[in-house]
Amino acid sequence: MNEISDSRQPVIEILRSYLKERGFRPNEQLPPERQLADDLNLTRSRLRTSLARLEREGVIWRHVGQGTFMSARAEAQGLAQFTDAGPTLETNPAEILETRLTLEPQIAFLAAQRATGSDVERIKGILETSKGIEAWEEWRELDKAFHLAIAQASKNQLLLKILVMIQESQTQRNWGRLSDLPSAIARRSHITHEHDAIFHAIQSREARDAAVLMRRHLEEVRKALLGPFAPI
Repeated sequence: MNEISDSRQPVIEILRSYLKERGFRPNEQLPPERQLADDLNLTRSRLRTSLARLEREGVIWRHVGQGTFMSARAEAQGLAQFTDAGPTLETNPAEILETRLTLEPQIAFLAAQRATGSDVERIKGILETSKGIEAWEEWRELDKAFHLAIAQASKNQLLLKILVMIQESQTQRNWGRLSDLPSAIARRSHITHEHDAIFHAIQSREARDAAVLMRRHLEEVRKALLGPFAPI
């Protein structure tokens, strides 16, 4: 077993260092998870959580049944400048969801108009990967990755940066408690179904449908987290 990992070093940094040192080319396949975990002296659950984060950041992409690949270098570097959105804002779940409802339907609208073939494949890959994930924490990372990939496909850098800021705000303690509620976890299959519908609208270039479906999806998320009488 390789002794590359240091228990004092965050797993995400261990993985970043490994990818940098190996110098993987754009769209080059990474070793299988089992080999990566062995090479880095990590448990597979810890490795998967970090892989999900790198996928959310656009550094890698995954395809069910085929493996994990490095993103095209220009795309990965283009997103990297947005992954550090500055200090996390002091906000609350109601404000976060209100902002997402204001922005993300329009982001989905633009994505349906502007997404390239590689954008569509990235969104599809994240969606299909999420369907095979059992661990809730890892699935939540892929949920974020799905929404971020749609923002990338919108080709609007400001909207992308704002969404990154929103997602960083969702790491706050009060959001974490809400997203772990049984009512939120119980909606997982419904969320996957809603994601499927949004994806197919984007893939089919149905911009208005994509926007409507995204709004309905976020309204259901708000009801699950804040209750059925949350103000619209």
